[in-house]
Amino acid sequence: MASFDIKLIPKAQGKEIATYALKYAIGQVFELNLATKGYVEPTAANQKAWSLYERIGFVSKPRPTFLEPDETYLEITKALFRM
Repeated sequence: MASFDIKLIPKAQGKEIATYALKYAIGQVFELNLATKGYVEPTAANQKAWSLYERIGFVSKPRPTFLEPDETYLEITKALFRM
Protein backbone atom coordinates (compact mmCIF):
# COMPACT_ATOMS: atom_id res chain seq x y z
CA MET A 1 0.00 0.00 0.00
CA ALA A 2 1.26 3.46 -0.89
CA SER A 3 0.44 6.66 0.93
CA PHE A 4 0.15 9.78 -1.22
CA ASP A 5 0.19 13.43 -0.20
CA ILE A 6 0.81 16.62 -2.10
CA LYS A 7 1.22 20.19 -0.91
CA LEU A 8 1.77 23.25 -3.08
CA ILE A 9 2.61 26.80 -2.17
CA PRO A 10 -0.25 29.22 -2.99
CA LYS A 11 1.56 30.61 -6.06
CA ALA A 12 1.63 27.12 -7.63
CA GLN A 13 -2.00 26.26 -6.85
CA GLY A 14 -4.71 26.29 -9.51
CA LYS A 15 -2.34 25.44 -12.37
CA GLU A 16 -2.95 21.66 -12.58
CA ILE A 17 0.51 21.00 -11.11
CA ALA A 18 -0.91 18.87 -8.29
CA THR A 19 -2.99 16.83 -10.75
CA TYR A 20 -0.01 16.18 -12.98
CA ALA A 21 2.35 15.34 -10.12
CA LEU A 22 -0.09 13.06 -8.31
CA LYS A 23 -1.08 11.22 -11.48
CA TYR A 24 2.58 10.71 -12.32
CA ALA A 25 3.42 9.37 -8.86
CA ILE A 26 0.42 7.03 -8.80
CA GLY A 27 1.13 5.84 -12.33
CA GLN A 28 4.72 5.01 -11.42
CA VAL A 29 3.67 3.10 -8.29
CA PHE A 30 1.27 0.94 -10.29
CA GLU A 31 3.48 0.59 -13.39
CA LEU A 32 6.45 -0.55 -11.32
CA ASN A 33 4.24 -2.81 -9.17
CA LEU A 34 5.36 -1.06 -5.99
CA ALA A 35 1.89 -1.33 -4.42
CA THR A 36 -1.54 -2.71 -5.30
CA LYS A 37 -3.41 0.22 -3.81
CA GLY A 38 -2.79 3.67 -2.42
CA TYR A 39 -4.52 6.05 -0.08
CA VAL A 40 -4.85 9.67 0.93
CA GLU A 41 -6.20 11.32 4.09
CA PRO A 42 -7.54 14.76 3.17
CA THR A 43 -9.18 16.88 5.82
CA ALA A 44 -12.95 16.89 5.51
CA ALA A 45 -12.98 20.65 4.89
CA ASN A 46 -10.49 20.60 1.99
CA GLN A 47 -12.96 20.37 -0.88
CA LYS A 48 -10.35 21.19 -3.54
CA ALA A 49 -8.29 18.17 -2.47
CA TRP A 50 -11.37 15.93 -2.39
CA SER A 51 -12.29 17.06 -5.90
CA LEU A 52 -8.78 16.31 -7.17
CA TYR A 53 -8.67 12.89 -5.54
CA GLU A 54 -12.12 11.91 -6.84
CA ARG A 55 -11.24 13.04 -10.41
CA ILE A 56 -8.18 10.77 -10.31
CA GLY A 57 -10.21 7.80 -9.07
CA PHE A 58 -9.93 7.70 -5.28
CA VAL A 59 -13.01 6.40 -3.44
CA SER A 60 -14.00 6.62 0.21
CA LYS A 61 -13.63 3.29 1.99
CA PRO A 62 -13.61 2.08 5.58
CA ARG A 63 -10.30 2.91 7.20
CA PRO A 64 -8.03 -0.14 7.70
CA THR A 65 -7.53 -0.98 11.36
CA PHE A 66 -3.73 -1.08 11.03
CA LEU A 67 -3.65 2.68 10.35
CA GLU A 68 -3.85 5.20 13.16
CA PRO A 69 -7.32 6.70 13.63
CA ASP A 70 -8.10 9.66 11.39
CA GLU A 71 -11.23 11.33 10.09
CA THR A 72 -10.90 10.37 6.42
CA TYR A 73 -9.55 7.65 4.16
CA LEU A 74 -9.72 7.52 0.37
CA GLU A 75 -8.30 4.59 -1.57
CA ILE A 76 -7.23 3.95 -5.16
CA THR A 77 -6.34 0.80 -7.08
CA LYS A 78 -4.93 0.38 -10.55
CA ALA A 79 -8.43 -0.47 -11.83
CA LEU A 80 -9.86 2.76 -10.39
CA PHE A 81 -6.99 5.01 -11.47
CA ARG A 82 -7.96 7.58 -14.12
CA MET A 83 -4.80 8.63 -15.89
